[in-house]
Amino acid sequence: MASPIHATDDSATFKETDVISGNLLSNDSSDNGHLFLRAFDGASVGAKAGNSQVTEIQGDYGTFFVKPDGSYTYVLSDAAKIGFTNGESYQEKVSYKISDGSGHTDVGLFTLNIQG
Repeated sequence: MASPIHATDDSATFKETDVISGNLLSNDSSDNGHLFLRAFDGASVGAKAGNSQVTEIQGDYGTFFVKPDGSYTYVLSDAAKIGFTNGESYQEKVSYKISDGSGHTDVGLFTLNIQG
């Protein structure tokens, strides 16, 4: 029997100077059509204020700002920007958990490649 919810692993590649944003749920699916981001890198993603609520999560090289609707923005830290050399790359790998609001959950992996 197929799972009623499925998180497909995500990856994105950006230059260090790019605006880094996207949506983790764009390639995920749910039988009932409802999906929201429940956790990101082990931290709970707040949803009390609806999809406008932003949860800030510190990564290895910058900060993720995520919303329950799966949208995210990543801000590379100044220290990481200073340390970048041309052709160098950093990688952030984080797990995320999705839910359909009916008790079904699944976990995906997000790999963010940042190139200098």
